[in-house]
Amino acid sequence: APVAIGSATDASRDDAARDLRFWAVTIPVVAMASTSTALTFHILDYGSELGIADDRIVRIFLPIAFVAVPVTLLGGWLIDTISPLVIAAAMSTVQIEMYVAVTMLDRPVAAVIALAAWGIAQGCYAPLTSAALPRLFGRRHLGAIAGLQMSALVIGSAVGPALFALVKSIAGSYQAALWISMAVPALGLVLGAAAHRSGPGDHDVSAAS
Repeated sequence: APVAIGSATDASRDDAARDLRFWAVTIPVVAMASTSTALTFHILDYGSELGIADDRIVRIFLPIAFVAVPVTLLGGWLIDTISPLVIAAAMSTVQIEMYVAVTMLDRPVAAVIALAAWGIAQGCYAPLTSAALPRLFGRRHLGAIAGLQMSALVIGSAVGPALFALVKSIAGSYQAALWISMAVPALGLVLGAAAHRSGPGDHDVSAAS
């Protein structure tokens, strides 16, 4: 017979879906998937809106990667020692800063802040979609819980570009879409604070071993 993974006390997918902690760590990555995909899809048009030449605007992705890689490594180490809710809150906070700075991407100081914040937020992505879930909910139903989170990410990635295009057609600017998008990581912060106050801590991994 196959060996059971985790323990009988591990959370099911339905348990996770009803848990504020799941949404506190999922909403920030959904927001990042949505907005970063939208900006990538519309980057040339957005650069044109700000008066930035195509060859300059596409260069932003290299410094973002240089920031994201070490932050990913740091986040992978930190998530073994601190609550995933703290990393999720940091990701939400830096995303809000990123969205504000990206609205002023044509200004040198704002551009530096935007690219640094974008890279930091991107670096938080991997820890919150890997180690966070077994820490919070155990391993018995990890596949189902991770599948639920990934479904939310796919939906976010699809909605983001469409939302930006719709807002641009109505408001005449992608900046309005960025302001609207700030509501999502802000919601993540609220849920994270509520989960921290009222919810249980990390899953007892000793029981799952």
